[in-house]
Amino acid sequence: MTEPAKCLTCGSPLDEKQGGTLCPACMMRSFLKPEAAAESVRREALDLPRRFGDYELLEEIGRGGMGVVFRARQLTLDRTVAVKLLLTGGYSSELTLHRFRTEAEAAAGLRHPNIVAIHDFGEVEGEPYYAMDLVEGRNLATLCDWRPLAPRRAAEMLRQLAEAAHHAHQRGVLHRDLKPSNVIIDESDRPLIADFGLAKLLDVPAGVTLTSQALGSPGYMAPEQARGRAAEIGPATDVYGLGALFFHLLTGRAPYNAATPVQTMKLVLESDPPAPRLLNPALPPELETICLKCLEREPGRRYAAASEVGDDVDRYLAGRPIRARPPSVAYRFRKYAQRHWIGMAAAAGIVLALTVGLILALAGYRSAVEQQREADAARGRSQEVVSSILEDLHPQLLETGRREAVITSAKAAVDYFEKLPARLHDVESMRAHAKALTLLANVYGNAPRYWAITNITPENREISLKAVELWREVARAAPDDPEAMAMVLLGEWILARENSGGQGIDHSELLQSLRDRLEDLEHRFPGNRSVWMAQSIILHFQIANHKRHGRPEQAAATAREAHRLSELQLAKNPDDIELLLTQAVVLGNLATAYWGTERHETGLRHVEDALAIAERLLASDPYDLRFLTLAANRAMTLITRVTSAKQRLEWLKVAIPYVHRLWNLDPSDPKWRQTNAFLNFTEAHWMGLDRRVEVEQTMTAIHEALDHLASVPTSDGDPGLLWHALALAGEFAATQAGDAQRAGDYLEQLRREPVIHADGGGSTNPPPTLRFSWLHNQSVIVQALEDWVELERLAREMLAQVNERMLEDEAEFPPSDFRAPAEAALGSALLMQGRTNEGLPFLKHAVKRFRESGGSGAKAAERLGIALQEIGSQKEAVEVLEWAHSQRVQKVERGTFVAVQIDAARGAWWLAQALDASDPEQEARQRELMEYALELLSDPEVEPRLKPDEQQLRAQIVKALDGVSLTQKGGP
Repeated sequence: MTEPAKCLTCGSPLDEKQGGTLCPACMMRSFLKPEAAAESVRREALDLPRRFGDYELLEEIGRGGMGVVFRARQLTLDRTVAVKLLLTGGYSSELTLHRFRTEAEAAAGLRHPNIVAIHDFGEVEGEPYYAMDLVEGRNLATLCDWRPLAPRRAAEMLRQLAEAAHHAHQRGVLHRDLKPSNVIIDESDRPLIADFGLAKLLDVPAGVTLTSQALGSPGYMAPEQARGRAAEIGPATDVYGLGALFFHLLTGRAPYNAATPVQTMKLVLESDPPAPRLLNPALPPELETICLKCLEREPGRRYAAASEVGDDVDRYLAGRPIRARPPSVAYRFRKYAQRHWIGMAAAAGIVLALTVGLILALAGYRSAVEQQREADAARGRSQEVVSSILEDLHPQLLETGRREAVITSAKAAVDYFEKLPARLHDVESMRAHAKALTLLANVYGNAPRYWAITNITPENREISLKAVELWREVARAAPDDPEAMAMVLLGEWILARENSGGQGIDHSELLQSLRDRLEDLEHRFPGNRSVWMAQSIILHFQIANHKRHGRPEQAAATAREAHRLSELQLAKNPDDIELLLTQAVVLGNLATAYWGTERHETGLRHVEDALAIAERLLASDPYDLRFLTLAANRAMTLITRVTSAKQRLEWLKVAIPYVHRLWNLDPSDPKWRQTNAFLNFTEAHWMGLDRRVEVEQTMTAIHEALDHLASVPTSDGDPGLLWHALALAGEFAATQAGDAQRAGDYLEQLRREPVIHADGGGSTNPPPTLRFSWLHNQSVIVQALEDWVELERLAREMLAQVNERMLEDEAEFPPSDFRAPAEAALGSALLMQGRTNEGLPFLKHAVKRFRESGGSGAKAAERLGIALQEIGSQKEAVEVLEWAHSQRVQKVERGTFVAVQIDAARGAWWLAQALDASDPEQEARQRELMEYALELLSDPEVEPRLKPDEQQLRAQIVKALDGVSLTQKGGP
C-alpha cells in the first residue's frame, strides 16, 4: 500500500487532488515569512578594506534578501571582481546555506555573454562565498523605475535574456526567480542574468533541491510555483519568468501587484494578468502577444522553450510575422467562465429569477420571503468566513509578528458582529464575537490564546471586560458549552481583580473556589482542552497569590499540582502547541515556587526544561514569535538565577541570539531592541568584572550598548532597562575604570531621562516603584563616586517614598527590596560624613532587614562592622562581619566573578583585623581568614588581574602570615 503524501515542512497529509509538496498552511507561511526576516542576525558593515582568503574586500556595492556583494581584488591574479557573502554570516540557517551553495554551483558551470560569470566559490574560515565578474551598472528595476522602456529596446533585451535562459536550461539549470532586480545592465546596455539563489539543478532529485517551498517573488511567480507543485516546475517556469520580466519592461510594473504577498499570490493563483496594452496603449500588438504567450497559466500553452521566445522576438525585430497567436474568442470566453463560474451562474440565476418572477408575479410575497432567506444565508456564510479567519489566518499572522494586520482584521471582525442584524444573533455568532474580542485582548496583552483576557493591560482592559460579558451570554444560551463556562470562570477572576482596589488583597478564598468549580467542570467534561487551560491559569494566579502573601510551601504544592495536570494533558496530546506553551509557563511557576523554598537547583532544572520545550518548538518553526519569546525569556531567567560567572556568560550567549532574532522579526516592538542592547551591555559589564578584557575595551562596549538603549524612546519600552544600565555603567566607570568624569556623565544622562508613568505617558507624579528605582539607580553612581552629601539627599528621598507607599500598601514594598537599601544608603552616607551616631541606627536596621529576608547586604554589613570596630564595639563588629563574610563565601563557592573574589578576600581581611589576637581561638580564626584571603588572591585566574592596591593587600596578608602583627587597621 502506497504511503499517503505528506507536507515536506510540517508532515501533515496532503490532498492528492491538490498536488504539490506543501499543505495550504505552510504554503501561506512561506509568504508570510520572507527569507529576509527568517534569520536571527544581520551582517553589520565591515571595516574595509579587509583580507578574505585570496581576496581583499574593498567596498560594499549591494545587498539583497540573502547576500551582500563587495567590490574586491583577487590577490593572486591581481584583478577586480565581485565577491558575494551571506548577509547573515555565521548565523545562517541550513536553508540559507543550501540556497547559497546551490546558487554558486548552478551558476559556476554557465558561460554566456548574458549571464554573470562565476570564477570561484568555496569557504573561508567556515563562511561560504563566491567570486564573479564585476559588472558596473544598474539593474533593470532601477532602469525602469516604474516607467516602460521603448518597445524595441525591451524586445532586444528579452531576446538576449531568452538566449541566456536557454543556455542555462541546456546545462540542466533553472533560474526560477527571473525578475528585473536580478538582471544587471552593463555599460554597453547589455543585460546579464544574476542571482541564481533559487536555481534548481534539473538532474538532481527533487528532495535534494529546494522544491519543498513556494520559492520566488510573488509578482513574477508562475502559478505552478505558487501552488508548490514541484513536479510541474521546469523550463516552462522560466519561460513564464521571462514573460513576467517582459511585462515589467513593457508596462513599468509587475504582472501581479497587490498590497501584500498573500494577496499577490492569490491573484497569481486565481486570475490572468491584465493585457499590457491596457497599461501602455502604444505597444505593438505582436509584443503583447509574445508577452501573454509566456504568461499562460497552463505550462503547456506557453512557448515550449526559452529559445522559441527568442526566435519570435527575432521575427518581430526583423519585421516578419511572429508564430504566436492571440487566444481565440471562444478560448477567452471559456477561461472567463472558468474563472468567474460563480458570477456566471449567478447571472444565469438572475435571468431565471426574473423570468420566473414575471410568470409568478402574483406570488410576490413568497418571493420576498425566499429572497430574505437567501440574504440571511449569505450573512451566515459571511459569518463562517469571519470565524475561519479568526481561527486560521490570525494565528499565522501572529506567528510572523504581523501585529498591526491582526489588530486591523480583528477589529473588522468585531465591527462585523456588532453590526449583525438582531434576527441573526445566535449562539454561534455570539461565540465568534467573543473569540474576536478575545483575540484583540490576546494581541494587546501579548499572551497565548487561552491566557489572553487574564493578561490585563491599559490597551486591552475594556476589550477584555467586554469579552467576559459576551462569554457570559454564550454560557447562558448554551449551558453545556465547556469553553464558554470555563471562560466565564476566568471572567470572575478578572472582575474580582479589577474591583479589588489593590494588589495587596489576599484572594485565596476566591481562587480556591474557582479551582474547585473548574474541577467539577472537568468531571463533567473530562479531558476538555478549554477547561484544562482555565485550570492552569487559575493555578498560576493561585501560586502567585501564595508567594505574594508569604506562603512558599503552599505555592510549591500548588505548582506541583499544576505540573501534574499538564503532564497528564501532554501525555494525551504530546505535540499540541498550546499545551506545550502552557507547560512551559507551569514549569516557570514551579521553578519560582521552589526558589521560595530554597530548592535552588530544582528550580533551575525546571527552567531548563521550559527552555527545552521552547527549543523543541523552534525546531519545528524557527520563525514563530511565541516560541522565540518563550526561549528568550527562559534563557534570561537562567541568566539571573544561575550562580556562577561562567554559567551566566554561557546563558547570555544563548539568550542574545534569540533576542536579536526577535528584534529582526518584530522590529515594531521596541522591547526586543532594548533587551538585546541590555544583554550586550550586561555581557560587557560582566566580562569587565571578570577582568577578562581590558577595562577601556569593556567601557567602549558598554557605551555602544547604552547608545542602542537610548535610541528607543523610554515611553515605548521599559525605562528600568536604561536606568539600570546607566547605573551599572556609572558604578563600573568609577570603581573599575577609575574614571570619575565618565561616571559623572552617566549620572547626568540618568538624571536627564524622564520619569515615565506606567501607562507610557510623561508624568510629574510617577508611580512610587518607578520613582524609587530612578532614585536608587542614581544612588549607585553617587556612592561609587563617594559623594556622600548627595547620597544622603537621595537616600532620604528614597526613604520618604518607601514610608509613604508602605502606609498605603505594605505588601507592594517588601522591606528587603525597598526599605533596607534606602536605610543602608542613608546610614553609609552619614557614616562617611563622620556623623556616626546618626548613621549607625540606619545601617543597623538595614543589615537586620537584609539578614531576616536573606537579601544580599554584605557591603552594608562590612561598612557597619568597620564603624562598630572604630567605636570599640568589638564583639558586635565581629558578629556583623562574620555574617558579611559568610555572604561573600557563598558567592565565591558558586563560582562568581574575579572582582567578587577580591571583595571576599578584602572582607576576610577586615574580619581578621576585628578579631582579638590575644585569644588563642580568635588568633587561629584570624590565621584561617588570612589564609583564605591569600588563597583567593593567589588564584591563577585572579592574581594576574590584581590592581596595585589589591597587590598591596596581598603583600600585607603575606607579611601578616609570616608573623607581622596586625597593627595597621583598615585594608588598602
